[in-house]
Amino acid sequence: MKQLVCEMCGGTDLVKDGGVFVCQTCGCKYSIEEARKMMVEGTVEVTGTVRVDDSAKKQEQIDNFLEMAKSALEGQDIEGVVSYCDRILEIDRDNYEAWVLRAKAAGWGSTLKDIKIPQALTAAKRAVNLAPDSKKYDVAAEVYLSIKSQIVALLSIAQRMPGTTGCQYIQTIMQQWQSTLSGIPFLRKNIIEAEIKDCQALCQNSKSAVMPSARSVFAAYFALNHNVSYDKMFSETLAEKIKLEGEREVEFLAKAKAEAEAKRAAYWENHADLKAKLEADKAAAEEQQNALFAELDSFPELSRANELNAMIDNLTKQMNSLGMFKGKEKKALQSQIDAVKADLDPIESVVAEKKNAIQAQIDEQAKIIEGVDAELSKDR
Repeated sequence: MKQLVCEMCGGTDLVKDGGVFVCQTCGCKYSIEEARKMMVEGTVEVTGTVRVDDSAKKQEQIDNFLEMAKSALEGQDIEGVVSYCDRILEIDRDNYEAWVLRAKAAGWGSTLKDIKIPQALTAAKRAVNLAPDSKKYDVAAEVYLSIKSQIVALLSIAQRMPGTTGCQYIQTIMQQWQSTLSGIPFLRKNIIEAEIKDCQALCQNSKSAVMPSARSVFAAYFALNHNVSYDKMFSETLAEKIKLEGEREVEFLAKAKAEAEAKRAAYWENHADLKAKLEADKAAAEEQQNALFAELDSFPELSRANELNAMIDNLTKQMNSLGMFKGKEKKALQSQIDAVKADLDPIESVVAEKKNAIQAQIDEQAKIIEGVDAELSKDR
């Protein structure tokens, strides 16, 4: 009699649950098709070391949890995001996408009495450091903008708080805004500079405001930040960071470009036949395109249309040169112009039709050329 044997733990206690079989020992699940393949006859003896490659199954689990975490984030289910991300990190502690979601979710659990921006920053740094080199800058911007939106929400609430209490909250939030800018690596120089300008506008608007709530940011830095405006604090504390990130971005992008070019060159060296075919396709398309451009300006109807347009221009100039009392002569010239236009209209219709047909063929060849260029230049 055939029996099911779990590929993960070797257990034989598998129970059908809905459309899958579940191992009662380790919890692994198998589809009906997988179960058929697993069935063995009698006793199976295995000797030596057995290694089970379950990477595909783990990746499938990770992908499923990522989708659920993203859905939970969209629904502002912070506990759900954390739960799903934790399950991903149990499988792969270095999954940067899970850390991105943790960074986005962490701060949304904040209140003025329990600000969780530091937790979000910790996750953000982890996400950026684990991200592939090609994605570090994008991940840094993504997590920063998410945390910034949380800071803005907290600041909006703090500005409505009365007196000293509100000022203390504002002071804390502004310090954490600065810490976030300082702490996230690979944050582009232009983003940091733009944030300093944003902070400057906030401080200037607060200083010139009339209503007490609108002046709360000014009151906070005047009373609690030694009268140093927050934008000045940002500029001073972030000056070295701006320099570092500016230099690193130039170096990093140059390195990434060189690596990409090296990979591309190595790929095409190993696929020389394909490259030769693509280049031949491009050359043929360019040749065909040049022939079409030549045809576009050479068909007989176009020459005749040009002659008739020149006649109309000449007759129009003659008519415009006549004085106001030359009505009879003008009328005669207008009749000639109308007669020429009557001959011209059907010819221009043919010209337009032919031009459109040729242009469509030119566009087709352009797509071939663009496609080859894209294929030859894309990252490998």
